[in-house]
Amino acid sequence: MKMRTVLSLCVGALAALGSSSMPASASAPTPMASAHGASSAHTSVHFLPPPRRAHSVVSSSTDIRQGTPPLLDHGGPILATEQSYAIYWNPGHLQNGAPTSIGSTYKALVQRWFTDAGATGVLKNNIQYPSNGHTPTSTSFAAAWQDTTPFPVGHCTNAVTGANCVTDTDIATLVQRQAQAHGIKSSMSKMFFVYTPKGEGSCFDGICSDGAYTQYCAYHGSINVGTTHLIYADMPWQTAPNSAYNCYGTAAYGTQTYPSGNVAADAVVNVTSHEQNEAITDPLVNVNSAWYDSAGYENGDECAWEFAPTTTGGGDVYVNGHAYSVQMEASNQARNCVISGPAGP
Repeated sequence: MKMRTVLSLCVGALAALGSSSMPASASAPTPMASAHGASSAHTSVHFLPPPRRAHSVVSSSTDIRQGTPPLLDHGGPILATEQSYAIYWNPGHLQNGAPTSIGSTYKALVQRWFTDAGATGVLKNNIQYPSNGHTPTSTSFAAAWQDTTPFPVGHCTNAVTGANCVTDTDIATLVQRQAQAHGIKSSMSKMFFVYTPKGEGSCFDGICSDGAYTQYCAYHGSINVGTTHLIYADMPWQTAPNSAYNCYGTAAYGTQTYPSGNVAADAVVNVTSHEQNEAITDPLVNVNSAWYDSAGYENGDECAWEFAPTTTGGGDVYVNGHAYSVQMEASNQARNCVISGPAGP
């Protein structure tokens, strides 16, 4: 499941692409009593907690959705035609000087997913969630870049990675900088995924009451830019420095597999799919939201860490000759979690 959270984060550097004062919004209902909320002028985020409970699919007719389905349309915008941008933030070393890398195999698998995603039933499931006069119809891979800007020092301390840590403000500023550098204007069609190397954590604040590995595995959010938004996601390395905090399904949590043989890459593709589906159907989170249920769960939340049976190639999705292991998504039509939606192949 995922906490539904609005963070109060003032991103001063965002003014480069425009600024405006959005009305403060009340927090939507939260999946967990421990979730916190506050109004935000610049960013709103929604995150995926680590897998912590065993999942058991009794039969295909058993409704395994979490939260309080069905998903409800709250009238906000959706991403009708989503374009994915991958940003690999890898300066070559952590704040403590330890070397880092994001390998070519990892990058290739992420980008192959973005290329294949639009043909999968998982993404086509979103067609049943139109809002505000638009219907999710397509997703595509736009571009990928590496950013070698040094990680800032002293901005936060993560419970698992220590001082090797960046804040949401740092990530949002990076997205703004890359968008500006490549002449990409903010719009409700583009989504930026920021991937960081092993050993680098992230937090929402300096004391890190919410942080990568202990509180979330990834999250998606929106940055207020003028009269529109930049949609983005924080994608930490999914195999943690302390293996007790790994962000992938095991026998205790589901049936996630690793068809490429690269656990870190396969794991991050899964959470990428989770964030991508949620951002398409609820890109602005608590600011003029679209689809989530009465408990605050988005389409990925209701089926978090639930995987379908393994099929061709060793994953639960097989498309264009490529296998992936990604979680199922909530379907109002099927009244269950599905790996292929009503418009799926």
